Amino acid sequence: MILPPKNIDQPRLNRILHQANVCFANEDWNGARQYLEQAVVLAPEHAQLHAAVGIVTFKIEDYAASCLAFDASLKLSPENPDVLIQYATVLIKLDRKQEAAQVLDRVLRLRSSDSTALALLAGLKQIPLSNPCASRTQTPHRVALDPGLSLEIGDYSYIDDNRLRNPSKAPVHVSIGRFCSIAVDLTIIGLDHRTDWITTYPFLHEWHRKRWPGTQEIPYPSAPEHGGCIHRGEISIGHDVWIGYDVKLFRGVTIGNGAVIGACSLVNKDVPPYAIVAGSPARHIRWRFPDEHIDFLQSIEWWHWPVMKINRYMPFLCSACINELRAQLAEDEQS
Repeated sequence: MILPPKNIDQPRLNRILHQANVCFANEDWNGARQYLEQAVVLAPEHAQLHAAVGIVTFKIEDYAASCLAFDASLKLSPENPDVLIQYATVLIKLDRKQEAAQVLDRVLRLRSSDSTALALLAGLKQIPLSNPCASRTQTPHRVALDPGLSLEIGDYSYIDDNRLRNPSKAPVHVSIGRFCSIAVDLTIIGLDHRTDWITTYPFLHEWHRKRWPGTQEIPYPSAPEHGGCIHRGEISIGHDVWIGYDVKLFRGVTIGNGAVIGACSLVNKDVPPYAIVAGSPARHIRWRFPDEHIDFLQSIEWWHWPVMKINRYMPFLCSACINELRAQLAEDEQS
């Protein structure tokens, strides 16, 4: 039985949960899903409701929706072993076996002798694991990575040619948020040469050291003080970012939520949220919205909403009606 959230006492929510429980009893999973999605909109901070959506969507084999629902539940209640097992089961259905194994390891840290987790984990060991650099739930194609790269890419984000380039082969981790749109030929610029030294040639870098006699006795060939190239750090791309064709990103840059990077740009410094930049090097062109609207969009973090809530407000998200969205959200919170 699904219980109403303790901190919400609304007749409307109670009626919805009653109908959902009736549907559960009759194994009407589609009906239960309809009512539970309404309940989640009213009480988005209630972990049990998200988990219930995960269960009913799993029953009707909508595994993508089920995965998102369990993920939302675990963000609110991360140490629930039962939900973790359900989440791992969905990940297996989605062929995300590497992630499923990690989730099951979490279960076993909480309940070391959990027979279900042990059985699922044993089964995974008999199956080749998915590429850990693959895109997540709703990004259907795996991204081919040049040597040196590792990638974490959020739900619904995509790279048009499913390729991330790294001509220097420098070790770089790239994290990409949700709902990002990235065009062909995104390239990582991973290494710099030392302009403060007499020569910019990296005699003592590991690759050159192997081919240059007399450097064998110098320790730490990749350290800056011994001739290595400069490592700037990881690359972080926020949510709802649009990156145009043939963009090059220097290692260490951070691109804020909602930013736009023009085609053929070379980005060598951080890009603030909701800024439009372009050029080589990329320069600020303008802001997408006034400061007040940017602050509002940053605060609601729509990219973390459940799917049903995104669908509810889709007419606003696909428009320039920011004030209207703010008003509708406020009205719905009071109802």
